[in-house]
Amino acid sequence: MSSSTPALTLTPTEQSIVDLNLPDITATREPMPEPLPEPPRELSPFEQRAIPMIERNIPVIPLLPRTKIAFQTNWTELASTDLKQIMEWDQIDHDLNAACVAKAVIGGKWFFEVDNPEVLGMIEETGKKLPVTFTVSSSPGKAHFYFDQTDASIEMGNLGGKDKDGKESWSARVDNRYVVAAGSIHPTTGKPYTIANHAPLVPAPLWLVDWLKDNAFNSSKNSPEGARVNASPDGPAIPRGSHDNELFRSACLLRNAGMGYEQIRDNLIMICEQRCVDHGSDYVDMCEKKAVQACKYPVGQASLVPVMGTAKVETAKRDVSNWRSEFRNLTQMEQGPITMVIEGVLQEGTCFLGATAGHGKTLVALAIAKAITLGEPLFGIPEYITKVPRNVIYLIPESGDKAFRTRGEAFRLPPDDRFIARTISSGASLALSDPCLMEAVRQQHPVIILDTASRFIHGNDENSAAENRLLVNDILALRAAGAVLVIILHHAKKSTTENRETMTLENMLRGTSDFGAMCDTAYGIRLDVHLYNRGAGPMELELVNLKDRERLGGLTSIRLAATYKKPGVLFPVSYIDQTGNFHPVDFRETKDRTRETLNQLVESDPMMSVEDLCEATSLKPFRVQQTLKGLGWHVAKGGSDGHSPWHKDEGKPCPYETKGKAKRGAVDLGPPVEFKRAA
Repeated sequence: MSSSTPALTLTPTEQSIVDLNLPDITATREPMPEPLPEPPRELSPFEQRAIPMIERNIPVIPLLPRTKIAFQTNWTELASTDLKQIMEWDQIDHDLNAACVAKAVIGGKWFFEVDNPEVLGMIEETGKKLPVTFTVSSSPGKAHFYFDQTDASIEMGNLGGKDKDGKESWSARVDNRYVVAAGSIHPTTGKPYTIANHAPLVPAPLWLVDWLKDNAFNSSKNSPEGARVNASPDGPAIPRGSHDNELFRSACLLRNAGMGYEQIRDNLIMICEQRCVDHGSDYVDMCEKKAVQACKYPVGQASLVPVMGTAKVETAKRDVSNWRSEFRNLTQMEQGPITMVIEGVLQEGTCFLGATAGHGKTLVALAIAKAITLGEPLFGIPEYITKVPRNVIYLIPESGDKAFRTRGEAFRLPPDDRFIARTISSGASLALSDPCLMEAVRQQHPVIILDTASRFIHGNDENSAAENRLLVNDILALRAAGAVLVIILHHAKKSTTENRETMTLENMLRGTSDFGAMCDTAYGIRLDVHLYNRGAGPMELELVNLKDRERLGGLTSIRLAATYKKPGVLFPVSYIDQTGNFHPVDFRETKDRTRETLNQLVESDPMMSVEDLCEATSLKPFRVQQTLKGLGWHVAKGGSDGHSPWHKDEGKPCPYETKGKAKRGAVDLGPPVEFKRAA
């Protein structure tokens, strides 16, 4: 067999024939055909930016799309020349920008960034010219010159310098600094970085290193303090007096890129440490404040106007020539019936559940989540069916895993990913603009439940109209990302419970009226505190519809029992633990219990006034009087207490009437009304 014949793999049977020196049967076998090469795959934008760099052995990291901002805060540890890593990043987002990272090691790369062509003229005045090396341009007159590391460049470190007019115009990015890779999109111009020279990388000559050190404004030669300020991954050093404005501007860029408070804060600290000249010892507090200020804006709307001073930052001008594409006329809009999440109860959009603390908001929300995820009728009532089961994402930073799991298991919520939550056990409160949450919404189109609104307000003032409007904007952003319904649990005014006010949209949603105006549905929840008696009696909630934007009808009010009194048992027994749901209380059942309660009260203390009875039962005076009237009870005016005891005449003359003045002093409650006890 010639050397050009491809080697054949023998089967066990064929090998045994060879071992026995039998005739060679493999000579008659046809060689296996060579596999056809796979057709070339079209590279994604990120791969087109990153792969040419790693082919030159230049470490790469991903940047947020159309920005110079690192996708990960620990990018210095993640810079890679591994194709597999590039492909993994590409799966996150095909449109990521890419950056090339300098590493101060032999075999590493470093970059000389020039933002003004005058700098090259300053170099040429010395009689020298930059060597020909791989070069990338972001716009005319601005370029990144790539060099191989040498002992001299490693010793030089990161530097920054100015042009003839004293403007910061160049930087030497030597160690753990980056420049944006060719093909990436410039955040301001919207145009790609381009390769200006495809030459191979060469070491920087010693004279260039010396020139950079001599002309660096933050080198030991030009700085009385001898301080060396690192050049930034996104620009030159920031002088004193500009820290506030530049950090706020960076914070807004990060916010508009979709980052939350913690990510913005961490990036600002890194920028401050690397760029701010003499930033002082309180720079962490300053970065935290700037992150808070930026997070008051919705994603994409953070203002780039500095917080101090009057100068405005230049921003990219949007192409408005195709403005008509941003609007639809009626014939272009989607048509069809409104999507109902729970028939007669919840429609697509936004819903608020308002109640004072401890009045059962979370329990009602979990019952709603159960109906939505399992496709069951709400509270077990057939009229309130869920035709299309949906996933639920529940955000509750006020609770820990153990307590919330206990509640969820009591309601028999699904143990799989149909219902997922984030509690304080998972870490700090997740910003509603967090990229992970947004991606979950885009993929699942779930129902989002926020428990409670106060934990997602951008500032500390729950009653601030401005801060509440930012929350409204975040909620609308979730809807735009694909959330079918956002349910927000919110606190009611304390007066609604203390003064037994009728539940309204205004008193059940504390804070700005924007909440009531923007929602599609709203419900008020109130615990029957007198019946509950601080846990000694049954826990029953009244759920009332406060707003029905589309006038769909359905649920107007209902009474729900979470616990009940069982004969012979000291403490109330939980309906939820027993059945996995509330027990809807029938109106007739409530009416009968009210009659029995009032009857027992006046029997035990006939001298109770109407006001006392209202206080004991949380009923209105008219309801007390009419109920007792129906039971045959009445009082007569007069006596040392101002009225007679509660009593029944049972067709006989009233013993408490003033003699000779028939019924003159009696309180006329009308004739007894016959009630029939519900079966």
